[in-house]
Amino acid sequence: MQSRLPRKELLAYQSVSAFRAGDPQASLRALEALVAEFPRESDARANLVRTLDNLNQGERALAVLREGLALDPKDEALLNQLAYSLAAKGDLAGALEADSQYAAIRPGDPNPWDTRGDALYLLGRDDEALAAYRKVLELKPDFQGYQDYLKLAICYADQKKFALAEAALQEYGQRTTTLGRLYLSIFEAQFQQARGDLESARESYRKAVAQLGRAGQTAVAGAALQSFAAYSTLLGEGPAALTFARQQKLHGEEWLAVSFLEAARGDQQAAERSLQQYAATHPWVGPRGLEFYRGNNEMIAALLRNDGRAVLAAAGRLPDVQQAWFVFVRARAHRIVNDAAPAEQELRRTLALERNLSNQNAMGSRLPLLAMLCHFYLGQLYEASGKRQQAVDEYQEFLSHFEGSRTRLPDVAEARAALKRLL
Repeated sequence: MQSRLPRKELLAYQSVSAFRAGDPQASLRALEALVAEFPRESDARANLVRTLDNLNQGERALAVLREGLALDPKDEALLNQLAYSLAAKGDLAGALEADSQYAAIRPGDPNPWDTRGDALYLLGRDDEALAAYRKVLELKPDFQGYQDYLKLAICYADQKKFALAEAALQEYGQRTTTLGRLYLSIFEAQFQQARGDLESARESYRKAVAQLGRAGQTAVAGAALQSFAAYSTLLGEGPAALTFARQQKLHGEEWLAVSFLEAARGDQQAAERSLQQYAATHPWVGPRGLEFYRGNNEMIAALLRNDGRAVLAAAGRLPDVQQAWFVFVRARAHRIVNDAAPAEQELRRTLALERNLSNQNAMGSRLPLLAMLCHFYLGQLYEASGKRQQAVDEYQEFLSHFEGSRTRLPDVAEARAALKRLL
């Protein structure tokens, strides 16, 4: 009888290869086939759920999870994933119940407490999240490379307790590995954004890219450069960012940021050339992956020329990935064309996506300015629809980050003027 193991490995390989190639739909198909043939492969099922969630198919994701738990109600990986998936849908009670079941199977283990903290933070329960992260540190301070110190810092920054956030970040820096310390400038940039020190945050991103590049961490440096590019675009500092991006030598990782910034400048031909340079140094990235990056370039170019319909047309040709930047740009486009309901929905979705602390990549790629701007645009939406108090609340939340700030961000002056009108 022929062994079935090679078939399992083949499907797993196809899924990973499609993911690396930037084709989430192909990855999804391979994972669906894998789970159909090997329904008790819980890691594959959890990966399928995460892929479905990333493609905005939350109901299907929950159905897949529950099918797996019907086969094994004590499956740790699936209970853990269920907690995250339910939290993402706003079901805090369900998420905590799933996490409690997970913890009952693994008493004394820090991961259920870490998951609990992530679910609580995602849904705005900062004090309870802090307690959960402290429990992780009590059980195992070096869990996941001491990352719960970072999560404490993020929670404190969300509460605008910046002295406590800084202390937690310093604790992380003292305890983590040499590699972990290379990430510090990225997190410093995030906290500077939350404090309204937007110009210093740009310098911290520059520092992170340079340090990571010198250390040979080119993939992470490239990701930080992409964050810097998006952030600089929000500030209207795209040309300076493009000059910096072109100076970087990151084994080809720099080309995505260069391409994005060239598109934002309106030079689509240069953006396409840079995208082909990226493809030449990343032969595993397939046509679907390049099409996504090309579509992202089209979206930012259209947004900056205030063409909401072109943004939505470009987005409509791409998978509905649940990435904060992608959803935010769509929200802005809906606002431009006066589609208030989807604009509000996607601004709220962006806020939730920015609170994802489920892994190191999610934490490192956060752009707090995105969430801050969501409150500004929600204020505009509510003001336009006559929802005075809701508009006031959103403008005040936005401005709470800029007390004493000298930022030149024009939205700050606009929000202050709006409050004068409304109060």
